[in-house]
Amino acid sequence: MPSSIKAYRVIESMADQTDDTPLVDLGSGWGNLAIRLAKRYPQRQVYGYEVSWIPWAVSVCLKSLLRLDNLTLHRTDFLKSPWPEHATLLCYLFPSAMQQIAERIAEPGSSPRFVISNNFALPQHHAIRREQIRDFYRSPIYLYKIG
Repeated sequence: MPSSIKAYRVIESMADQTDDTPLVDLGSGWGNLAIRLAKRYPQRQVYGYEVSWIPWAVSVCLKSLLRLDNLTLHRTDFLKSPWPEHATLLCYLFPSAMQQIAERIAEPGSSPRFVISNNFALPQHHAIRREQIRDFYRSPIYLYKIG
């Protein structure tokens, strides 16, 4: 499910607070957020992970058309794949997937520095920033510092 424009603005504001860490879109879908971030932060590496073939293929075509050399798109399950070290993870995932991410972050050798989550909290973690979007649902977006 794509994020709203209002959500993108808050996510970008939070990404501004994450130094120059690689940005990793977990479940990048059609590439809406990953492409937007790659354009906004040309000095940062941006990664997208998507398991569905058609959305992944569309995002690869858009990446190519827009010549976004700082964007890498993986067609794989982000829970079974390595993530770039010291990254900022971006997600808009259902609660059980957030639990799986929390478990993976807790594993020895896991190295994400930040998590930005749209709508769903990261279990066992306390957000350093929480902002509610002015939309129909008053959706929260969370920023977590890991470690």
